[in-house]
Amino acid sequence: MAALPQQTRIIGGSVTSINNYPFAASLQITQNSVSFRHQCGGTILNNRAILSAAHCWFRAPTANRYRVRVGSPNASSGGRLHNVAQLVSHPQHNMNTHNNDVGIIRMATAIQLGSASVRAASIASANINIPDNSDVIAIGWGVTSVSTRSHVSFMVYIDPLV
Repeated sequence: MAALPQQTRIIGGSVTSINNYPFAASLQITQNSVSFRHQCGGTILNNRAILSAAHCWFRAPTANRYRVRVGSPNASSGGRLHNVAQLVSHPQHNMNTHNNDVGIIRMATAIQLGSASVRAASIASANINIPDNSDVIAIGWGVTSVSTRSHVSFMVYIDPLV
């Protein structure tokens, strides 16, 4: 899996409801086991696995430094928290080139699926062909402008596929 060239962060998009994207998860890291901060977004695959980017835990690959929040548009409150049992990076992940920058977060406890705000993602089969100029939707926790960096919201950004 080749990586796209690194670009600047996307700032903008629109605030949205977690119910529109109930498969979204917030991977959070701690420095002191007391306070946590949002590190990366992820996608709920099933009640024990989250798909995310391997670079999210590359520098701190110890599972007990992380937790996952599901079911909340706020990265710092609401929803349900789950401890992480294991961080599994793609075996050919390359931090320098960002190739194969994918991994699985295995949960210590089962995620309760089925509510309006917590569901597993529907994954397309390998033979799905996406037409040119289709909209690509990116979701995650971010800011609407550089001046609002202290307030992190659950957001959606839509861009045409090139």
